[in-house]
Formats: sequence, structure tokens, C-alpha cells
Amino acid sequence: MSSSSSSSSSSSSSSAPYANEIIHHYAEAKRLTASLGREIEKQVAVLGKKGSDKLNVMRELFDGITSRGGALYQFQQVMQREKLDASDLETTRVIIEGMRAYVKPVLLSVVSKVLPQTEIGTWIPTWRLGWAEECPIPQGITCAHIFVGTMNLDAKGNVVVEGMDFMSTQPGKMDTFVKACHDKGIRVKISIGGGGGNHDNFWANITEENVPKYAQALVDFCRAHTLEGVDFDYEMFHHSKNTPDQQILVGKFIKLFKELMPEAHTSLCCNGGFGPKFEWQAAVKNIMDGSLQGAKTASKKASVDRLYIMSYTRTQVEEARDIEGWAQWMNKEYQFLPAQISVGIFALSTQYDPVALAAWAASKGYSSCVWNWDPGQVAKSNQLTNEVAACYKKA
Repeated sequence: MSSSSSSSSSSSSSSAPYANEIIHHYAEAKRLTASLGREIEKQVAVLGKKGSDKLNVMRELFDGITSRGGALYQFQQVMQREKLDASDLETTRVIIEGMRAYVKPVLLSVVSKVLPQTEIGTWIPTWRLGWAEECPIPQGITCAHIFVGTMNLDAKGNVVVEGMDFMSTQPGKMDTFVKACHDKGIRVKISIGGGGGNHDNFWANITEENVPKYAQALVDFCRAHTLEGVDFDYEMFHHSKNTPDQQILVGKFIKLFKELMPEAHTSLCCNGGFGPKFEWQAAVKNIMDGSLQGAKTASKKASVDRLYIMSYTRTQVEEARDIEGWAQWMNKEYQFLPAQISVGIFALSTQYDPVALAAWAASKGYSSCVWNWDPGQVAKSNQLTNEVAACYKKA
């Protein structure tokens, strides 16, 4: 009895410093985590002009708190110094894992708000009415685009968002689809504009006087249907030289939309091909400059969050070369990071292997977006989007 009591007292006494250190380092880890957001913002402000250096800053801060030099690393020192037995080692391991479970999600959450994340997207053509009853959810993606909408004035002069076939005529089906996507962690945007049809004509209807009304209507529509944002699919590239004012106004439209809905995700589409032989670079510049927030500064903070490059028609070598050109130019002009460049992958391409292009994009840190996810061929479409997702897991 007395021997057991003595042993218990000795054990309690020897473990007290160890317990105190655990409490100390746990508190320290919480303190560091709480201040990490401010530190990230400060470091990004210092190095923000260097664009891709932000990634290195994030990595250093993350590694610093979750590995050597951070509070968690100190547990290993305690273990060695105290020469803990097996049960104590197991207790310490559980505590360390618990700490990591607490710290890492917080860090990742903070980092994700500062840095753009890689996206795997697809466009879903609503005119494929065979899916109207089921509204299947694409697999393997992180962002779905309902394609394609337009905006018009009704008889009373009100701006209406329409043109998305049954998703417009039966808005309840859109809401069902959006909720089902959200349940699977998929963001949903609508695409407006497009090319080669009547939808893209609405850009010409926007004026300096009515653009605020168009922006407010788009915000109201997104909030009514819990959409995360809008893909501005402006494809009137052949007008880059003779309608620059319209392109600048489109940029202003995006800017006003973003000001009214700061949390929204915005994107701009452009054709593949980059350089002096391709006219649409001028149109993209006009739109991007029109979307700049505040006065033009060295940082050129645009209201566009992502550039989709429709790399559909040429070989992978040609498309990859020009995607690199776009990425470098967007970084230089607007501080875009690789994750903000989305490589458009044509599902039916005869010029390249869609999965091979996705693997290349993933290896470069670019995002991908598949044209298109066909509701009439669900199994085939899911096979491709799942294979694209697998490329990013391997990268």
C-alpha cells in the first residue's frame, strides 16, 4: 500500500514539468496560429509585387509553425529530455497529432483566403435538355459553370438574367442543382455571353448609364440562387481594335459587380493563342484595365479573379507555349499567380490528349476547366473529369 502510494507520488512529481511544458507549448501554438493571419498579410504586402514569391512566403510560414522551429517541434525536445516511457510517448504522440489537427486547418484556412487555389472546373451546356429531370452532378471538379446565360431588358426596362434553357424557365431546378453541388463541395457560377450565338449580343446593350443596373441585377441573381460568382465569357475578340470603349465598359461591369459582391468569384474567358499574331490580347487588356480597382497602380489589382484560356484547336505543344505566354503576361501586368490561369481542355480534341494537357497544366500549377461536361453523356464526361482530377492529385 505504502509502496504503491510512494510510486504514484514519484510519478506525479516527475511528470509535472512535462505536463506544464505541454500546456505552455499548446498555448504558444494557439497564440502563433491566432497571429498568423496578420503575419501573412504583412509578408504578402512586403513581397506582393513579386507575385509568385507569395507562395514561398506562405510555405515558409506554414512550415515554421507546424514543424522545426514551431511550437509543435518543442514536444520532441521534451520527449527526449524527459526520457519518457512508452505510455508517455503514446500520450505525447496523441497530443502532437491533436495539435496538428488544430493548427493545420486554421493555417490552411488563412492561406486559402490570401492565395488563389487551383481549380478544376467544367462548363455544363444547359441546352442538353436530356438531363432536365435528373440534374446530375459532375464528378472530380471543384467548380461548375452553368452555360450559358444572357442579360436583357424586359418591357418595363428591368434587367433580367435569362437564356439558360430550363434553368431559366424552371429556376427551382437551378436551385436544386446548386444545392446538390454545394453538398459535394463544388462552387457554382453562371457563364454569360459565349460566342457564335445570340447570347453574346447583349454586351452591346451595356452603356455607361445602365451598367450599374446590369451589375446590380447580376448580383441579385447570384444571391437569389446562392451562386458563387460569374464567368464573363466575352468572345467578341474580332472587335478588339474598333470597339475598345465597349471592352473597357465590360471591365467596368465586372468591377461594379465585384464591388457590390466582394465575395464573388469572377473570371474572364479568352481564346488560345498569344502574341502579336493574335488580336484578342488587346481585348483582354482593355477589359482587365477597365476592371482595375481604384487608380492604376503598380500592383494593378483587377476585379477579375481568374483567366480561362480556351486552348481547343491546336497541338499541345502550341497551346502550352501560348498558355505560358498568357501566364507570364498576366503575372507581369496584373500579378496573377499560376493557379489563376485556367487551361481550357477540349473534351473532343483531335489535336491533343485532354488528360495529357491536364497533367501538364497540373505540373505547372495552373488550373483546368473542361469544355464541356455533357449531361447527355454522364459516364463519359465523368470519366474525363475524374482523370483530370487524378492529374492534380499526382502533381
